[in-house]
Amino acid sequence: MNLYVKNIEIKNEYTYFTVVEDEKEYFLKTKLLGKNHISNILAALIVARSLGLSWTMLETLTFSLPQIQHRLELKKENNITILDNGFNSNIEGSKDALEVMKALPGKNKIIITPGFVELGEETLSAHQKFAEHIAKNTDRVILVGKALGMEEALQALNYPQEYLFKVNNLQEAKIKLKEILQVDDVVLFENDLS
Repeated sequence: MNLYVKNIEIKNEYTYFTVVEDEKEYFLKTKLLGKNHISNILAALIVARSLGLSWTMLETLTFSLPQIQHRLELKKENNITILDNGFNSNIEGSKDALEVMKALPGKNKIIITPGFVELGEETLSAHQKFAEHIAKNTDRVILVGKALGMEEALQALNYPQEYLFKVNNLQEAKIKLKEILQVDDVVLFENDLS
């Protein structure tokens, strides 16, 4: 059995993708947002097909998968879209989260993040890459805590200073967010902010 995924697209708060099995295509969608979730779904589909489950059943099961708390979890509050990615702590997952945020409909794309807090010597280089993804995908940034090198990296990328905010903790981040938030904005909480 040869299964692979192609044409991953985030649209209208779903992830759409095509699974190819022996040159036949199946179109699926899930409430789980982002490419990282699709690799896990593909693994489950391979097992399910080897057990004989039909594509009709798998389409239904894939769509019915519940969101995972703090893993690109989508929430709506007062005409604001919130992406909670609080349990993420790596550059690939953060890049995926930013791409999901950019794909969602909304006015301003705002990220609230402390950066990466457990990378030791790799922190500064990871923050440089993270800053590059932030600069391409956001309209506003709220950096929380130390965020080693993030502010400097964003400034070096000519991120507009008037849209770059630095606060000490989550409480201050929420206050700043209230000050800048507008109807139809999309907010990404990236990495653990507690």
